[in-house]
Amino acid sequence: MNINISIDNDTLSEDELKKLVQCVREIEQNRQERHIDILIDSPEKTMEEMKRVISSVKPIFPYFKVIEFENEAK
Repeated sequence: MNINISIDNDTLSEDELKKLVQCVREIEQNRQERHIDILIDSPEKTMEEMKRVISSVKPIFPYFKVIEFENEAK
């Protein structure tokens, strides 16, 4: 299962995003055979913020990658 989350204009705080990702993780854990891939597009969040979001999830993700794309506004 794939879930894509796109966040425009910083509409979710870091804590709200943590809660959202944690909920998805908990749903995944309800069934042993279930696997959910999550793609989060949040251009307003920094790399460090996104790493904190992903690292906060319990149980921890066995693997994850945070990718920063060049921001045209910079």
